[in-house]
Amino acid sequence: MASLYPTTEEARITCAFVDAAAKVRDLNFKYMCEGKRATVTARFGPDSITICDSNRASEGADKVFQRIYDRAI
Repeated sequence: MASLYPTTEEARITCAFVDAAAKVRDLNFKYMCEGKRATVTARFGPDSITICDSNRASEGADKVFQRIYDRAI
């Protein structure tokens, strides 16, 4: 049976993907309700998962690129 279930690390990555997708969805919905463009996306890289929110460009790079998962994907 153990071979049918994901390992702890596989489950953690899956949860991180779902969490990133939910954050992107929520931010895009918020911006659409405000009449702004829904341009938020997530970047999955060898160093982390990063939310990319171009609507916050005037606040600086730290706000545009927010790392939400600090492990390799």
